[in-house]
Amino acid sequence: MTVPPATSLGSTSQLSGTNPFNSLQDETSTQEISGHTKAKVNIQHLSPQSTLQKSAEDFVVKQPLHQEEIHTHLREKNIALLSVSTESLSKLGKEASKSGLPMTNWMEALLLDPKRKFGERKVHEISFPGSHDAATYTMKDGCMPQGKRYAVTQTKDLTEQLDAGARYFDIRLNVKPFSQNLRFFHGQMQSDKHVVGPEMARFFEAVLARNELVILKLDFGGNRSHQLFKSKVLNDEIRAAIAKPDDVENLTIRELLENNKKIILLTKGGEKPNQYEMKYKQHTLGKWAKTRDPDQLAEEMNRVRSNIDPKVASKLKVIQTNQPALVGTSGTRFLETLETDRFDSVIEHDRKTSSRMAVNSFIHQSHEALDAARLAEPIEHFLAYAQLLSNISKLEDFSEELDIPSILEQTAAMTRGVISLDNIGDDQDKAELMQMIIGLNHY
Repeated sequence: MTVPPATSLGSTSQLSGTNPFNSLQDETSTQEISGHTKAKVNIQHLSPQSTLQKSAEDFVVKQPLHQEEIHTHLREKNIALLSVSTESLSKLGKEASKSGLPMTNWMEALLLDPKRKFGERKVHEISFPGSHDAATYTMKDGCMPQGKRYAVTQTKDLTEQLDAGARYFDIRLNVKPFSQNLRFFHGQMQSDKHVVGPEMARFFEAVLARNELVILKLDFGGNRSHQLFKSKVLNDEIRAAIAKPDDVENLTIRELLENNKKIILLTKGGEKPNQYEMKYKQHTLGKWAKTRDPDQLAEEMNRVRSNIDPKVASKLKVIQTNQPALVGTSGTRFLETLETDRFDSVIEHDRKTSSRMAVNSFIHQSHEALDAARLAEPIEHFLAYAQLLSNISKLEDFSEELDIPSILEQTAAMTRGVISLDNIGDDQDKAELMQMIIGLNHY
């Protein structure tokens, strides 16, 4: 039986400050699991303290419902959740799972925690806050009037983003014809020619000074920019700290750091990767939704997260949460978009209710799915919870014979990877969101 992803419950629990199944009433619904297993599932209304209390009765199911009917019921509720007030939005994440870790060196703290097995995991088995278009704080307007406002996705510099908790950096490098000066770029926008060297030097100095692992996704505009990066930016100390592809695949986080391997390079658009580099498309799983519609964005994020195909199990998941400023709706062309239908800026849109809620909801659903996998017994109850609380789309992936540890492991496999964000360190809400991402490593 195939069940569509449930996209509403993360938002519900964030607004109410509770897990939707924690204050269960006596109402129950018997439904079919995997075509043959019967399980009792409690369907309850929100807690009395909920900001959505007036529609509480709508959550009470007074007769047995099939799974599809429950999902339809919850999707209808999601329409109301997406139109909540800014005041409600400001509460998102405040009652959710927090990491409780120092953001400047959260990996070191996890490695020292005897209750966690963080150090025994491999790179694709941990959760990273990532920075989308990490170097765009350097952009200038150039030939496009006010073009900078559409190209900037980060206002903090690379080192400040590192201190804020980011451990995956999407950095784009280009060079003008006949020039020897690298520039950061985003679309048609570029930095000044003398920015790259000092910014990258300061960033690598900060990385080498701590016992943390960072992933750089380097998008080169061509072979020359790739060559200049290797000759002008990398020095012997940095090269010594780069993990080779075999190290990334075979060593644990603890083993990498014990061997002073603190940097992973994923490259795109330049020369063939050398012995220090990994080809981005070959070693990652994920796709940018390229949409400004929050529902379409959530659908694509769920699609990437729910992939637990053993054939791609060793690939690093990269969840792209960004919504572009200059992509119009209904196939609007670029110039028409400039004239009419556009965001004022990428960062301003990141602060909007619908955009921020989509990401908050997505991450909160991951916490709920992991909680369900860790706590739910017997197995039939977990399967029912998983359908409603997470992005699990195919129940046949979870056999009746699996024990709880195995199910927790498979659920964790879905919630691992990079969650790439705009606006790192720009506001308190984003800081809490990054704490929630890091907190996924507690399971």
